[in-house]
Amino acid sequence: MKKIMTLVFSFVLALLSSAQELSKTVALSLVYENSVALNINVSKDNIPQISNAYTDESFGLTYLYLQQAYRNIKVYNSIKTLVFKKNVLQSNFGDFVQDIALKANSETPKIKAVEAIKIAAKHLDLINNSELKELENTFDTNKRIIFRKVKLQKKILKQN
Repeated sequence: MKKIMTLVFSFVLALLSSAQELSKTVALSLVYENSVALNINVSKDNIPQISNAYTDESFGLTYLYLQQAYRNIKVYNSIKTLVFKKNVLQSNFGDFVQDIALKANSETPKIKAVEAIKIAAKHLDLINNSELKELENTFDTNKRIIFRKVKLQKKILKQN
């Protein structure tokens, strides 16, 4: 049994060691070259983000995992998995939102982040016992807002 486990472990290790990371530049060039076959409209506002890219040397396959982004905002649940062999597309799985420029109103939120949190808490029947306060707002540069930790709870706890 020990010999079998050692053999299996060695095989898995050999497979893992044969996979090499692929640079984002090389990965994006494959996407640009195959954009028609992939049904992706690449523009300055609609550049997919590479979430992972690597080549499995043992099989000669290159794997790309793309996340659709519009104006540098990730599009929820819009992912593509691509497989290439010698830079020729072999598999294309997943979908991107087509004509996203017509469907996306603006990258500027219609309501403030504080209001969105309050609406979500109300929807989840959470009670907010503290004031929401922004600690850092870098939304314009990297789409991120950090708030002070708040106490949200499902029901009022009785104090003894």
